[in-house]
Amino acid sequence: MRRKDKEITSEEEILQIVQNARVCHVAMHDDKYPYVVALCYGFDHQGDKKSLYFHVAASGKKLDLLRKDPCVAFEIEKDVSVFRGKNACDYSMVYESVCGIGTMRIVEDEKEKIYGLQCVTKHNSFFDKDEKHTSAVDTELYNAYFGPEHVQGITLLELIIESWTGKHSVPK
Repeated sequence: MRRKDKEITSEEEILQIVQNARVCHVAMHDDKYPYVVALCYGFDHQGDKKSLYFHVAASGKKLDLLRKDPCVAFEIEKDVSVFRGKNACDYSMVYESVCGIGTMRIVEDEKEKIYGLQCVTKHNSFFDKDEKHTSAVDTELYNAYFGPEHVQGITLLELIIESWTGKHSVPK
């Protein structure tokens, strides 16, 4: 990373960004240009394995591309805002972000689908600062039960993260 002053080297800080953000941009290989999609995700971290799960449509361009080449890049950002300066050249952006690469796979196993879908729903149940659910809907999402009948016919992707870096910008 060129700007070492913006680099996040703490694995714990990177994990916090991924756990608290909501949208992941995934870039896939297409013929001439990359193809990028924004997706809601669920995060899972067990030992050295880190994964992002995505519930997606059963057909379409992203699945076609992933079947050809499962290697992807991704980007997640959090708390993006404009820092206003006195002059135009003093303006900047405030943000935290994580960029990385990995391999995407279509989850076929029923138990893995259930687990991945639970990761997605838990990740997207919003919390307030006291770590309490903010609504009955959030509580329902967080405690969602999924059985075999719920995952038949759904398409779930797992992005197995191979490497990532973190970056933040806090104007002085």
